[in-house]
Amino acid sequence: MLRLTASRLVAGVTVIVLASWIPSCTSETAPDPNGSAPRLSNSKSTSTATADPNAYFTFADSINVAASGSPASWTRAGIQGDGRLINGAAGSASLSNEYQGDYCGVYAVVGYSQKAEATFNVDSDINWTSTMQPVCGSARLFAFYLGGSAAPPTMNGPHSVIDTLGVLSVGQVSHRLVKFGVQLSNCDGIRFGNDYPPASDAKVTRLADVTTSSGSVAKQWRVESQGSHRGACVNRTKNGSFVSSGVTYYLPFAITIREVLQPAPKFP
Repeated sequence: MLRLTASRLVAGVTVIVLASWIPSCTSETAPDPNGSAPRLSNSKSTSTATADPNAYFTFADSINVAASGSPASWTRAGIQGDGRLINGAAGSASLSNEYQGDYCGVYAVVGYSQKAEATFNVDSDINWTSTMQPVCGSARLFAFYLGGSAAPPTMNGPHSVIDTLGVLSVGQVSHRLVKFGVQLSNCDGIRFGNDYPPASDAKVTRLADVTTSSGSVAKQWRVESQGSHRGACVNRTKNGSFVSSGVTYYLPFAITIREVLQPAPKFP
């Protein structure tokens, strides 16, 4: 069953209340708009039950869009966070746009149990409830500047997927399809991938590991748009495949991802 999408205007910003799939009375569930890497559960205990690491991640607010070897050319990111910290508090000039699995309703894992190669699997608002409002504020969303950096962003909490991060060794660079299941009108998802030109795969870099306070080692990655920096709108067909709608958006972005090893903290 599908929970219907609604939109509203808050302080000049278009806010999209995501459609999300809700299990029916049978054992079957409706398909995810990304078509792969399903969330294991809608419950907050998901990551603990699977022992997958949670994910901590941040969006950059500006991106160098210059071609390799050219002078730097910085522009405002086309996909950003909502300017807040993992506990929902307002960010600062030094730290904002951060999220963590099991904080304020965010689902975010590095899913080794789903695919051994490590899938970054995120839904920023799926576990948010009104009981979190007093301590977390409103549901966590991403900002998509579909009309350009000067226009108000569309706020959206998409199920987002990046596959096979774990096969990279420290310092290695590769390229991956990035999927944001935005479920907008005539745009089930926004994809950065070579199969949807002029969009192209995102650049993925395995960063140096981080040693936690407990002495454990956590992996981390940086994912950033490249080429045209355009994301392609795709729609799901009846047979489950995805086809381009012909619409693309200039959405340069960069996300830094770090594992949060289990047992991971939760809030609230």
